[in-house]
Amino acid sequence: MPNSHHLPALSDVELHSPNRRRALPVAALTFLALSAAVLLAGCTPGQNAAGAAQSQIGKPYVYGGASPSTGFDCSGLTMWAWRRAGKQLPRTAAQQYSATYPVSASRLRLGDLAFYQVGGRITHVAMYAGGGTLVHARKPGTLVQRVPVGWWSTNLVGYRRVP
Repeated sequence: MPNSHHLPALSDVELHSPNRRRALPVAALTFLALSAAVLLAGCTPGQNAAGAAQSQIGKPYVYGGASPSTGFDCSGLTMWAWRRAGKQLPRTAAQQYSATYPVSASRLRLGDLAFYQVGGRITHVAMYAGGGTLVHARKPGTLVQRVPVGWWSTNLVGYRRVP
């Protein structure tokens, strides 16, 4: 008789039962889910968002795009990446600017957003990816790419953090 500290051994009947076929895939999926949770447990949402954005480097810029299958525009990329990290952002760069709070350049963390303006309007957003770099979807005919933080500094409005 098994004690409460050890799992019981499977009998020959249990090993060959029809329920075993269902139990193994469920057990495997449970193991995978728990493994993923353990691996991500040490990551912040910003780290997860930055990792998601970086995983899309090389995907095409598509106006209105917000998925790996179609491609991305700037705010579609940041919205998609933050959704992967479990947070919702609005669709446009201007709306994302309003939904976030300011942070200084010296305090940037992975996943923070950089906002740019043209003619006094917020027109572009990029994500801080660490190492003094941003990831963004720039314009038609380009790919999602990594650029230095100082990119387009003349149009930089500032950096903001997702709450």
